[in-house]
Amino acid sequence: MVEMQKAASMDNQLFQWQMPPEHPAISTGEIHLWRVNLEMMRKLPGSALLLSQSEKERYRRLVSPRKRDDFCAARAALRMILGGYLQLLPRALGFGYSASRKPYLVNPSFGQDLCFNLSHSGKWMLLGVCLDAELGVDIEEVRMVNQSWALSHLFSEEERELINNLEITERANGFTRLWTKKEAAAKADGTGLARYASQLRATSPSGIKAETQRVTRENGLWVMSFEPTPGFFAAAAVNMEEAPRVKFYEFNPNF
Repeated sequence: MVEMQKAASMDNQLFQWQMPPEHPAISTGEIHLWRVNLEMMRKLPGSALLLSQSEKERYRRLVSPRKRDDFCAARAALRMILGGYLQLLPRALGFGYSASRKPYLVNPSFGQDLCFNLSHSGKWMLLGVCLDAELGVDIEEVRMVNQSWALSHLFSEEERELINNLEITERANGFTRLWTKKEAAAKADGTGLARYASQLRATSPSGIKAETQRVTRENGLWVMSFEPTPGFFAAAAVNMEEAPRVKFYEFNPNF
């Protein structure tokens, strides 16, 4: 059940992607959300040179040329952005993986408290960065697909009713908005999506259609749902005591 202990509304007119400083700095209690255009990154010469040996091996194992290109572009952007925070060359960063395959920084003497998570869909990647807190993000393109299995297994009865009560043209939007919230929350706490089949809910039909961004307290996590670009929904979830302060950055590899 949604725990509406505290909510911070953000004026939709103020929601915009900003150009970041050359060396971004982040404070405790903040989340930085980065939007990355993977099509632009794929055109950047030398992206593959930024990858580690293990990343290059993973790249070669991917069968689809599009998946290979997206993987290379996403990892290069990740290294460039995190390198900016740590003032390190992108190639110098080292990554490890948790039991749930969640990546983290392993560089000794620095970066241990810089946490991140990423997701990509279509041509867009979303990266979340914070300090000393478990973080999860998800971005999904709105698609008219068969939602029957997911609705039956990963959505609560209340959520199914809310989505089914939407206009047909709005159902894909409602489904995608709730799905990204579930994905982000599951990534933040390291559990599977099954935990959120009945524990992460919208409060009303307007709650899954809302255009304004809201940070709400849900199951011990602060969760924010937003529209990063037309035709996509995204969400971020973080384990912090207080509602996070959020900044939105647009990554330009040529900046």
